[in-house]
Amino acid sequence: MALEQHVNRAARVLLSDYLLLTLLVTSLGGNVYQALRLSQCGRISGRPDVVTAGTAVPSFEALDVQGNIQTVRLSGQRRPTVVFAYSPNCVWCKATWPLFSHVAKARAAQFRFMTLCLGVSPVFRDDDVAAFARPSESVVNVLHLTTVPQTILIEGNGRVQRVWAGAYVGGTRTAIERYFGLSLPNLSATERR
Repeated sequence: MALEQHVNRAARVLLSDYLLLTLLVTSLGGNVYQALRLSQCGRISGRPDVVTAGTAVPSFEALDVQGNIQTVRLSGQRRPTVVFAYSPNCVWCKATWPLFSHVAKARAAQFRFMTLCLGVSPVFRDDDVAAFARPSESVVNVLHLTTVPQTILIEGNGRVQRVWAGAYVGGTRTAIERYFGLSLPNLSATERR
């Protein structure tokens, strides 16, 4: 009887060890699979997956600030369009918005400015900036809007000229200041919220 109990206990331990090992191997496989998917997006290497210069951006549908569907045309414009793509829950997007707004106010005569919220309705609004939300999936794919914030300069012919990926800090901030020929203000902690 004692031998039978000992064998049963050993079998249970062996079974639980086997189940635990199976769970660990399955988890490892899932993690490797996810890492491979992310690396294809360029995120693991530190390179954001952004649209390349020269890409044609088709007209697309998006919601305006009243929630109406509008067709947004980026080609056939007399001025280049600067698009600020963001997610409403993105902390870096919130920190970058006042700086984008500053650029829009300073360069409204030379450029057309627009925000493109990937959420349900535009969060960031300004008189100098057209605001849209929920862009059609086709333009999300064309512009590679998997990384936010992104500032995308689109020529009057509807082709991407330049992309600044990420918040306006470090090299991105310097590049924005040089391109637009201005100095961005330093924001206090309350202004970034």
